[in-house]
Amino acid sequence: ATSAQTTGNQVQMVIARSNVPPAGTPQATKLRYVNFTSGFPQEYFSYITPITFGHNSAAGANGVAAYAFFPPYVPEGFTSPGRPQIAFDQNNNRLAQPEIRQRPNMAALDGANTTFFPGASQDSQQDADNFPNFFGTSAAAPHAAAIAALVLESRGGPGSLTPLQVRGVLEGNAFPHDLDPYFAQAVGAVGSSFVTITANADLGSAANVTSTIDRNVFQVSLTGVGSLTQLIFNPQGTAATGGNTTEPSRTNPGMTSGPGLVFDRRAPNIGFPFTLGNLRGIEAANVTHTLSNPAPAPADPANQFFTLRIDVADGALVTGEGFNFGIDRDEADSFGPINPPNPNLGGAVGGNSADLLGANVLIPEGRLAPGGMTIGGTISGSGTFSTVFVNSVGQGYSPLDGFGFINAQAAAAPSAEPSPSPSVSPSPSVSPSPSPSVSPSPSVSPTPSASPSPSASSTPSASPTPSASPTPNPSPSPARAQNLSTRVLVQTGDEQGIAGFIITGNSAKRTIVRAIGPSLSQNGVQGPLADPVLQLFDSGGRPLMENDNWRDTQEDEIKQTGIPPTQDAEAAIVVTLDPGNYTAVIGGKGEMSGLALAEVYDLDSGGGARLGNISTRGFVQTGPNVIIGGFILGAGEGNSRIVLRGIGPSLARFGISNPLVDPTLQLRDGDGALLFTNDDWQDDSAQAAEISSSGLAPEDERESAIAASLKPGTYTAILAGRNDGTGIGIVEMFAPR
Repeated sequence: ATSAQTTGNQVQMVIARSNVPPAGTPQATKLRYVNFTSGFPQEYFSYITPITFGHNSAAGANGVAAYAFFPPYVPEGFTSPGRPQIAFDQNNNRLAQPEIRQRPNMAALDGANTTFFPGASQDSQQDADNFPNFFGTSAAAPHAAAIAALVLESRGGPGSLTPLQVRGVLEGNAFPHDLDPYFAQAVGAVGSSFVTITANADLGSAANVTSTIDRNVFQVSLTGVGSLTQLIFNPQGTAATGGNTTEPSRTNPGMTSGPGLVFDRRAPNIGFPFTLGNLRGIEAANVTHTLSNPAPAPADPANQFFTLRIDVADGALVTGEGFNFGIDRDEADSFGPINPPNPNLGGAVGGNSADLLGANVLIPEGRLAPGGMTIGGTISGSGTFSTVFVNSVGQGYSPLDGFGFINAQAAAAPSAEPSPSPSVSPSPSVSPSPSPSVSPSPSVSPTPSASPSPSASSTPSASPTPSASPTPNPSPSPARAQNLSTRVLVQTGDEQGIAGFIITGNSAKRTIVRAIGPSLSQNGVQGPLADPVLQLFDSGGRPLMENDNWRDTQEDEIKQTGIPPTQDAEAAIVVTLDPGNYTAVIGGKGEMSGLALAEVYDLDSGGGARLGNISTRGFVQTGPNVIIGGFILGAGEGNSRIVLRGIGPSLARFGISNPLVDPTLQLRDGDGALLFTNDDWQDDSAQAAEISSSGLAPEDERESAIAASLKPGTYTAILAGRNDGTGIGIVEMFAPR
């Protein structure tokens, strides 16, 4: 039954069951609605909920997201998030498991010149000519098709590649992009106290202003001792420290352009003043705000400011408490969705996507534009901190723009080989969240032992004593993942050990990848893999290196790392890798089977790159044959936020015939002490909220996840099946940023 209550121009829609379904019968648990008018939801919505539908969701189709031809280089506000769920077959029979398709697949440019739309009114001010410009996903899709034609031409013409191979080339030759769209996060630390600030908001469009007036965009919480008394967004008060990092500084006739975001306090539908949202253990009267550092023209200096300061009464916000708030954000330039600028709105518009708060990628350079909006703060009784909003930027799948904006030059280059289709790729990147990676740990039993550290910096060091200076001090750098490993039962076919990892950052990283088997017997492991074979692939599924016995190749280089395998039959590869996704596949020589350990070590813990987003797929059995993943956090002094996931049921949509039906997770420290356990990720409402806000919520309610703040040290994650269930599963560790 549906009822509606109307107050003014607001409508409340309530949907309720009209009966109590008999026990054991299928029940509806999800609702999706798409609004084609200028209205917008006030509550119970998500910015990344699947919206795309129709013909681009068909099997074999290629969904295309849109990027404007000018900065900032993020998907257009009208691009619809994907991963549509197909619940019925073509004969209207319900599928045993809904099929969730990866749509969109890729992104391409819109806004190019066209002669289709006549009149100067259709011309964009962002280019120097007078030709009309054509925007929309309906403009981006033909651009993707044109690149596909160039790909075929470079390979020999029509028929030289299959459709799946063409898709593989386009997906495998995309620029790095934001892997957690519409989300940015900053963590400020003082000693053992942490302030977490997250932002969830889309770019919006002319018909969707939800992110402008959402009072829960920013979410602030405290963990630790003391009380939060002050937050300052962009304390420096400059464009360079305000976010929107890809926007260059330039001057056009009659208008200017520059980086940075400004806060707009004007009335809703023009701006949106500072407004408190949901409160957790704090009274609204204890929170006040001040705007300062007026933005120069073309912004409205009386209403648009670079700096937002929030003051909280001493003792009013302690550990476990927090508040949400909203305020309009605008790009500090004259280029936005209203073009030319409406004099009633001012020239600074269109900056509400949370992605603009952190770093982004320059196109066509393909490199990271570092930085982001800075935040300072004070924790009473502890000290001050300084931090910055960050995005998860890399290569992999995102539900907003697929595998990212196609690099046409790379895709059409004759040397670019077609990537394998997802059904045959060795990559374990089967979850739709930021690409997985390898989760190896030297732990070889459910009770983990101390892992060998590749460097002394993995030993935790004391946190610095906070300064009493009123100027926020740099926060302790979070610990980095230095060693990632997983013990897995290696069989054949789908049940090989498949481990993926990501190098994040803006520089190359030297690593060693190891496949350990026979030496596990020294730790009491029964049935080790006698002769492992190791293969390393890039994000497009192209083989990079292979090794059977580690002394066969690179023996001296492997010895110099200080951690060569102890058995000649074990495999290892030393390689320097650019930022991106990589997959290590462990098989048994001559189709042997047995327990093996997949490991990745960071051989240069400094620099601008790090290990992150690690996952391993394997066959989960019982007893000692569960999947055991471990990691070492080091090279930093502060705690790091990590998310662990145990994936099983959702693998069915990727053609896995025997997925782990109900995975469970345990997290243990280096002494084997149990820190966290989880069966179904929604069991704990607080954990579920944090996991959802991170953009890493599992697709199936039976899958498990843990969010935790961990100090430097050694940890082990154990993936098993509830009630001794067995099947193929994935254990993932999303590493500190």
